[in-house]
Amino acid sequence: MKTNHLFLDVSEINNYEQIISEIINDPNFEHIYDVEAYIADIDKKRDLNSLEHKRAVFTIIKGLLDTSLIEVDTQFIRPKHVQNPKTEEEFFAYLDEYWDKVDKDIRGYLVFFENKKQI
Repeated sequence: MKTNHLFLDVSEINNYEQIISEIINDPNFEHIYDVEAYIADIDKKRDLNSLEHKRAVFTIIKGLLDTSLIEVDTQFIRPKHVQNPKTEEEFFAYLDEYWDKVDKDIRGYLVFFENKKQI
């Protein structure tokens, strides 16, 4: 399954590198809500239900995973019959599938992050 359609070009996110850097250095970073807050504060506020917002969040998460300093955990909200994603492609397919199936107030918990730099 191709997942390229899920991301913005990094040039479409203002201060992309700053967002990545600040999240990596934030000892309290732990879930999607944190990504959304950094995007709203540093890049721009978007409609939380828009495709552009979803793609911006996915782009930042991909950038974080590319640093190898962030690990993901989907066990808190992932349906029990769905296996934990093993590859990045499976992970983003999982996020894409469940993003609109849960209320925007819950989707922040679709993924929890562990910052290996803070350990």
